[in-house]
Amino acid sequence: DLTAEEMLLNLINDHETICRFIRDRIILVSKLGDEGTVALLVQLLCSHEKSAWMLRSQLLPIST
Repeated sequence: DLTAEEMLLNLINDHETICRFIRDRIILVSKLGDEGTVALLVQLLCSHEKSAWMLRSQLLPIST
């Protein structure tokens, strides 16, 4: 049984792991000159970075 915070942290870690993987692939594909795939991977990376950012924002205390 995980707490809500633990679940959020797991999701954040998963998104960050995917981001690292995609960044490595962007470098590889870029060296191969496949700009179409680079563009696709950059879009995918942006999506996962945004998801991680949104999840991290749920961990911040709300100040009034």
